[in-house]
Amino acid sequence: MTFGRGCFYSYIVHPDGDVWWFANPRQPREQAREELAAATADEWRARLLDLFAEDDGPAGTPTTSRRCRSGTGTA
Repeated sequence: MTFGRGCFYSYIVHPDGDVWWFANPRQPREQAREELAAATADEWRARLLDLFAEDDGPAGTPTTSRRCRSGTGTA
């Protein structure tokens, strides 16, 4: 698990090379299910990469930016 300034995340590399990850961004309030579902994968990726931009670690690296995947597809 990696703790950043605005978010924490964790990941594990599957033997086939896929990377499974989750992130928990800091927010002023819990978002409703509808709000979460309304954001596209590209919007989530941009938001999370922005949160990690100033942190050391693999989350904001160019390779991660291109290969980031979520349960709903490429994020």
